[in-house]
Amino acid sequence: MAAHVGGAMWKGILLNGRMDYSMAPYTSRMTPHWTGTLAINPTNPDQVLFGTGYGIWSSTNATAADSGGRVTWVFLDKGLEETVPLALISPPSGAHLISGVGDIDGFRSDDVDVSPPEGTFAGPRFSSTRDLAYAAGKPELMVHTGNGGRGVSAHAVISEDGDKNWSTLGSDALGGNGGQGKLAMSADGNTIVWAMQRDSAFVTSDRGVTWTNCLGFSGGSVVADPVNPSRFYAFDAQNGRLLASANGAESFEATAALLPAAPGNFGRGGGGGGGVLAVTTGMEGDIWVGSRNSGLYHSTDGGASFTKLDNVGGADALGFGKAAPGRTFPAIFLPGSINQLHARCRSDDAGQTLVRIDDDQHQYANANVPLIICDPRIYGRVYFTTGGRGVIYGDINNGLVSGKK
Repeated sequence: MAAHVGGAMWKGILLNGRMDYSMAPYTSRMTPHWTGTLAINPTNPDQVLFGTGYGIWSSTNATAADSGGRVTWVFLDKGLEETVPLALISPPSGAHLISGVGDIDGFRSDDVDVSPPEGTFAGPRFSSTRDLAYAAGKPELMVHTGNGGRGVSAHAVISEDGDKNWSTLGSDALGGNGGQGKLAMSADGNTIVWAMQRDSAFVTSDRGVTWTNCLGFSGGSVVADPVNPSRFYAFDAQNGRLLASANGAESFEATAALLPAAPGNFGRGGGGGGGVLAVTTGMEGDIWVGSRNSGLYHSTDGGASFTKLDNVGGADALGFGKAAPGRTFPAIFLPGSINQLHARCRSDDAGQTLVRIDDDQHQYANANVPLIICDPRIYGRVYFTTGGRGVIYGDINNGLVSGKK
């Protein structure tokens, strides 16, 4: 609204305005909502800004309404996203980044510097995407879960063309649990595991037509071995045990390794309880387990034994990217407590040495479910979630990381 002196008369400046969606095409499907604040430039009454639940709208001709003209509104959020990412993947082919986002479903980002022209996922749409997973050996195959979509009763969908199109699975596991839980997809894409948030997991080998209970599963998230399609791993945080399956997640058994417990853990690369469970890209049986309080542990024998990294006091999340020039082991990215300093670091030698990639002035916003992933095609490229600032991405720049989405 536009007010004359004293507020005696008002004119609308939004309902009759013109919305410019060019900077963020996905906003064309949305109505500005959750208006939390409005600001007028004290030296230029034509400039007005207001905040919504997903970003900031701005006008530079607000007084046009005084003469019956239309006020133009532009979405000014390039590099200033207010979204809450809940899931991230960066497959070795296709889009560099696919993000699951609260309230907006998610995005396919072929160019992370440009708002995706296609907007949100094509096909059944959720209000919020809860998790994403892809087949390491067939990255065009991927699944994601979510909830709250209009006219969508299912909570799980699958894509066979690298996120270009999605269709619902045959059914949800145990009613879908509102889309909650964590996903894992076998290296060949034939098996999907859906781990619920408490103490159960379900597996399907027919695209969700039938689901069966994963025997021996006792809680936590689950990951698929990136090479062997028969192998899956889970971390029982309450008891500090690594669970392994060699039969396509039909059943799990605890390995001989004893690990520190991390109560509350439900992470895969990151989690609300600070727990970490991750597998090294392209390597069979190479597993990492950790937590914010107990550090980080590495196994090269499928979880039968683990070695603690002395220089890591706590791990918030873990991701793997393209190996450094002249190296074969994927680059590791780790936010956590390293040498008694909480920071984000990169290692090019399987965690033996760590290089800080942030600084004291760039800590960003923490998330309740921290996630960090890396681009398998660009050495040094990292993506991580925030608690309401979208996805931050970084590239190597004189030893530091810079950039944001």
